Amino acid sequence: MRILFLTAHLPFPPFSGGRRREFELISRLGKDFEIYLCSITKTWETDRMYISNLLCSCASVNLFKAIFNDNKQYAIYPDQIKRHTSEEASSYISFLLKNKPFDVVHVEGYYLMQHLPIKPAIPVLLVEHNIECLLNLQRFKLATIQQEKSYYRQEYVYTLKWERTFWKRATKCVTLTTEDESNMRQLEPHIDIRTIPNGI
Repeated sequence: MRILFLTAHLPFPPFSGGRRREFELISRLGKDFEIYLCSITKTWETDRMYISNLLCSCASVNLFKAIFNDNKQYAIYPDQIKRHTSEEASSYISFLLKNKPFDVVHVEGYYLMQHLPIKPAIPVLLVEHNIECLLNLQRFKLATIQQEKSYYRQEYVYTLKWERTFWKRATKCVTLTTEDESNMRQLEPHIDIRTIPNGI
């Protein structure tokens, strides 16, 4: 099986919960499957020093600098999407999908779905660490300054729109908690969801 694996950072060193989970998953899958790792990262300078640590588990490892894009065409996107743009990553991923027969695309976070074609020809597994729109709703309710309330309300609206869009675009969604699964089902009842708790 050949897997295209998209992350928002290099999963090494595995010093945070997200990196640890991704590192363990890649290390185990890499024993039997061919993994092509693409990381759209905000810490490119640091991450590039550790690429060699993942080459034993991956067929290839490619890093791309995540760029905050505030251009007009991104006006209706939440900041989480704006912070992870990369034309280079989108072009390379498109090239890979056209030129290699992948079996599945594994995406860590809805905001990385922007780098895939609208209708990929293969299954897409989308893993959600959090339900970001609900976090923005909490921040909106807790904010005491009007400017902050306006910002988080807008982030809630935009995030809800794009989370739902990308959940429906994925073949299957994965949450890390049953609470998140329940919330996703309420927001988008007809998507295919499964909970796989964190574990090493």
